[in-house]
Amino acid sequence: MTTMLPRTARTGAALIGSARARNTLTTGQLAVGLAELGVRPGMVLHVQASLRALGWVTGGAAGVADTLLDALGGAGTLVAYTANPENSATSRIHKNAIAGLSPAQVTAYLDRMPPYDPASTRCSPTMGALSEEIRTRPGAVRSSH
Repeated sequence: MTTMLPRTARTGAALIGSARARNTLTTGQLAVGLAELGVRPGMVLHVQASLRALGWVTGGAAGVADTLLDALGGAGTLVAYTANPENSATSRIHKNAIAGLSPAQVTAYLDRMPPYDPASTRCSPTMGALSEEIRTRPGAVRSSH
């Protein structure tokens, strides 16, 4: 079941605001906040989160991932963006990196680009620690795109 949460829930404003005020957030507080935002077992939840915006969370990225998965239960699905645009010949990051290079330099740059493997290629650092944590969880599935 896919449910659209209210706009304030989708932005996580309630959690972020309270976390910034305290600058720490326990996984128990996170679980309560997720329930208040409308996260329920069996949902499909797409998460894009900044641990820095949440503040210090007990357990770090692993604690947040555990709490999200617990909130969704065994029938739920947790989705996270796990891209690595640095490793894509079509991304804006790539296009900026090769801007002004000669054809030979572009070829050399592409030759050094590691191949993409959904099972082992890390998320871009720009995706954050939570996305990488979710990507490496047992049972995680990542597309080849």
